[in-house]
Amino acid sequence: MSRKRKQKKESSRRRVILLSGGIDSAYLLSKYHVPFNTICLYVNYGHPSHRQEFRSAVHICSEYRVALSTICTNMDTSKMRIGQQEAGPRVVPARNIVFCALAANHFPNTDIYLGCTKNDFNEYADCRKEFIDSISLLLQTCSGNRVFAPLLEISKEEIIADFSGVNIEDTFSCYEPTKQGKPCGKCNSCIERGLAIDKASSR
Repeated sequence: MSRKRKQKKESSRRRVILLSGGIDSAYLLSKYHVPFNTICLYVNYGHPSHRQEFRSAVHICSEYRVALSTICTNMDTSKMRIGQQEAGPRVVPARNIVFCALAANHFPNTDIYLGCTKNDFNEYADCRKEFIDSISLLLQTCSGNRVFAPLLEISKEEIIADFSGVNIEDTFSCYEPTKQGKPCGKCNSCIERGLAIDKASSR
C-alpha cells in the first residue's frame, strides 16, 4: 500500500473519545476530534459525580456538534466515597481497562482516545505509557482497536493555558460533590484544578 493510501486509510478511521466532562477530556476533544468521524463515549460507572459530569459532557458535545454515546456499568467506587474533607487520590482499580474494553466492544475497529496527562502518572498506573501501549496491542488483536493518549506529556497547567472551544467553567472536576452538586474543593481533583488554573492565569 502506498504511503498516500495508507495516510488516507488512517485518517478515515473513526475516533472514539472517552469524555468525562472534565478539563482534560474536553481539551482532548477540542484537539483531536475529526468532524463527522468522531463519537464521544461517557461511562457512568456509579461514581458520586456522575450527574454533574454527564451534564458537562452533554454540553461539551453540543458545542462541538459531536454525538455522545453513554454506557452504564457497575464498578467498585468505594475509594471515591471517603468523605469530602479527605484529600488524596481516589483510585478505582482497572478503570481505564474497563473503559477501553467497553469502547472496543461497542465500537470495534476504531481509534480510542484517553485524556491521561502528566499529572496522572504518579497515582494512576492505567494512565501511563506502558499501560496505553499494552492495552492498545491487546485490543488491536481482539477487536481491531487502537488506543491513544496524546496528552501524556502535557500538564494540566499547560492544558488550561491553551484551553479553548468551551468555557472552562462548563467542565466539572470533583470526585465527591456536595449535596448541592457543587465541587467539594477538598479532593485532589478540585485541588489540582484550582492550582493549575492559578498557575496558568499567572503566566
